[in-house]
Amino acid sequence: MTPITWAELRRGVEALDGATLVTLGQGKPFRARLLPDAIEFIPQSSGRSRRHPRSVGERVLERFNQRGSFVPGHYKDLTAHASYIVALIHAIRAADSPTAT
Repeated sequence: MTPITWAELRRGVEALDGATLVTLGQGKPFRARLLPDAIEFIPQSSGRSRRHPRSVGERVLERFNQRGSFVPGHYKDLTAHASYIVALIHAIRAADSPTAT
């Protein structure tokens, strides 16, 4: 699997252009938007922002690039809101895949 970088993650958020995504485990809808040095996740259920600064995002990406796991629990020691960033990575990978369904 090709590693994903912070810059690619940010480009993915930009390309998704406010689309509603869903978490992989529980199917909870949310949106993602760019901040200057963070990605903000906004769950539809609460509307309350979950900000992931670059430092957190890069640690999650480093582990994802090593393990390739889409299981949010594999990142719980890095962030309490891994389900959003994992779903975002999954959506970006699916969009990049010629066989995406």
